[in-house]
Amino acid sequence: MKKLILIASITCCLLCAKAQVIPGPSDVTTPPPNTTTNVTVGKVFVAGQTIGINDDTTSVNNATNSTTAGWKFTWYKQKADGSLSTSTITAGTYTEVSTTPGWYYYGLAATNVSSGCSSPMSSLFTVYVAPQITGSVTATTATVCINNGFTLTANVISPSIGVGYLYQWKKNGVNIDRATNQTYTDTEPAVAAIVFTCSISYNWGLAPDPLPYSVQVSKTISIVAAVGKPGIK
Repeated sequence: MKKLILIASITCCLLCAKAQVIPGPSDVTTPPPNTTTNVTVGKVFVAGQTIGINDDTTSVNNATNSTTAGWKFTWYKQKADGSLSTSTITAGTYTEVSTTPGWYYYGLAATNVSSGCSSPMSSLFTVYVAPQITGSVTATTATVCINNGFTLTANVISPSIGVGYLYQWKKNGVNIDRATNQTYTDTEPAVAAIVFTCSISYNWGLAPDPLPYSVQVSKTISIVAAVGKPGIK
């Protein structure tokens, strides 16, 4: 009896392992997509975001996605060794929390529940997961007199993946009009402590647009009273 229970347990574990999608990327060596590499990509996310993909509403004999009764879907994900793992998700929408930067490759097959007929697996759909951006703001000075100019610079510490960046400066949380360069120069007329923030995002130049993502980096600048002109007596 114990032997039968052990065999049954092993069989169950094997089936569970076969049905689970392996977390992490399918490929970490192919360069990221950008306007120079010309690598085809279906969607772009950033590590930590939830990957979301859907069956094509024009496929499967014009069947629509998971809202259509009578269809069951099988999702596949390519592992690093090139083999496929199978998801337990049978709806027309697949989600997975991205963990590590790299390429994620997915396939899909559809089954007509009434007839039992199944389609071949689709071509692999490519998803690129980019690293999160880390950055900082430096200033020519952190303390400046009224009406004296100063310059702020947004620095991208990582990553360096051959993709450009977009910048938007804010003053105390409010966007500064036309302040979209890596540096921002300002002059302030009154005593204050001002928080300057730069929103840094990837500049993919791709279609479709990636899921919105940016990192906020800040620097507080102290504006102090100017020294009056001295007299002589």
